[in-house]
Amino acid sequence: MKKLTDIGELGIIKRFQQRFPVKSPRVVMGIGDDTAILKGEKGGYELFTTDILIEEVHFRRSSTAPYLLGRKSLAVNISDIAAMGGEPQYFLLSLGAPPKTTLDYLDQLMEGMLYEASRWGVSLIGGDTSSSPERLIINIALWGRVKKKEVLTRSGAGVGDSIFVSGKLGSSAMGLKLLQRGYGLQGEELSSPKGKGKPPEEPHIRECLASHLSPEPRVELGKAIASHHVASSMIDISDGLSRDLMNICRESRTGAQLLKNRIPLSEAVLHLAAEQGEDAHQFALHGGEDYELLFTVPSDRLRKMEKLLEKGLPTPVTMIGSITRQEQGLTMVDQEGNCQPLLPGGYEHFVPHKI
Repeated sequence: MKKLTDIGELGIIKRFQQRFPVKSPRVVMGIGDDTAILKGEKGGYELFTTDILIEEVHFRRSSTAPYLLGRKSLAVNISDIAAMGGEPQYFLLSLGAPPKTTLDYLDQLMEGMLYEASRWGVSLIGGDTSSSPERLIINIALWGRVKKKEVLTRSGAGVGDSIFVSGKLGSSAMGLKLLQRGYGLQGEELSSPKGKGKPPEEPHIRECLASHLSPEPRVELGKAIASHHVASSMIDISDGLSRDLMNICRESRTGAQLLKNRIPLSEAVLHLAAEQGEDAHQFALHGGEDYELLFTVPSDRLRKMEKLLEKGLPTPVTMIGSITRQEQGLTMVDQEGNCQPLLPGGYEHFVPHKI
């Protein structure tokens, strides 16, 4: 008998998609993108998304401050709305907690959510609570909105489009590796592995841990890209650059070519990877949870994109490749000019992982 590990996360999603066909004329986009899209009032669209965080799957309490966990649980949902060019509005919270969880822990968790909600003007309007035998479970469902003419999906990329990404990549994946090595961040306090003193590279370690534990949703950037009508497709990088670019290619029925030397990496990732004798690009390509925006721009909109860059964007963006024909697949050109197939890595549920 087949198990979930035999078909993976994508296979599971497809099974639900096949058995639950969309019947309502209000549904513009169902399963298969960062959010669902429904027809709203006055010609606008409503956006719905949900994400779940499970202890020992997505986080460990021993290395994650409850305040930061509260922020992240809402931020990852807000990032989905940002990827559609939308604005977050309301959320529902479902919380499963072991009965022995302290009230102080719960209060700090709420403070983190409240901070993130206040930043983006999002209101909590309901939810559910339940006891959980051992592990903390946080599920958030978020509602947002976007103008009909500004909504962006994964399926609009075309051959010849340029590929852009915001910010710098790889810090979150490096932060996860540091957590696995025994580092932690509790508020402003950096904890080191047992038996080790204060590390000389503390600023780099702190930066990567913060990137993983408290991601920054690019709401203002997403709205700027959408309102200026420069992009043909967009997604947020939650599962790694290679896998999320593959998601755009699959939905758009295209291929893509990345330029390795154009992929933006933070100084912290470059420093720590070199120290460990590793390729910093692997953290950017296959790490995940950067929550930066990955988007494509058609050639006839590049001049408009250049003008937008000249005016300044809320977050810097970098051109890292181009969209190609579907039969060319996903490829990457290295520093020597050699073009090789790029196999998608990144995070996939129902495949064994360490956190």
